[in-house]
Amino acid sequence: MIRRHYVDGRQDYINLIPLLRWFDKTRRQTKKVPIGELKIKEGELDQARVNKSDTKFPLIAVDGLDKEKRYTLIDGRHRLQKLIRQNKQVCNCYILTVGEYRSMITTGE
Repeated sequence: MIRRHYVDGRQDYINLIPLLRWFDKTRRQTKKVPIGELKIKEGELDQARVNKSDTKFPLIAVDGLDKEKRYTLIDGRHRLQKLIRQNKQVCNCYILTVGEYRSMITTGE
């Protein structure tokens, strides 16, 4: 699945399948992140998808991409909404640095 993101004001794409493989290959561990530290893209969510979302899968965020909040969520908005509904204060996230994120956009790996 390809997702659209905005970096430096430009629309870019990242393929999540190579990214998830990279997490496995590098043995990247998840981190517990306070939900209030996540910058989330604005917009309506499909409530049926929120209800069906499986919160056991980690979210994906980038550390330092935005000045407003420490982490920018790039995958998992529906799961995050479900966690918020469940009154959770933290979530499990894979965290990318800005450099790692940018290399995934340009190379896909």
